[in-house]
Amino acid sequence: MKIIIIGAQAAGASAAAKAKRMNPEATIRIYEKSDIVSFGACGLPYFIGNHFTDADEMISRTPEQFQKMILK
Repeated sequence: MKIIIIGAQAAGASAAAKAKRMNPEATIRIYEKSDIVSFGACGLPYFIGNHFTDADEMISRTPEQFQKMILK
């Protein structure tokens, strides 16, 4: 089975992970226009409110970590 996912933010990343768990043999291709994946936009109010200052804390996985997880 081949699966194409548009967008590698929170929903796209979750969909890819779930698809791989449901069908380990699936080939999954994810298209993302930015170089950031698994971005947790729900953390924006905390970032804006200065609860933390490093925006990278809102990224749950780097592209390399995400690719390794999907390729297992």
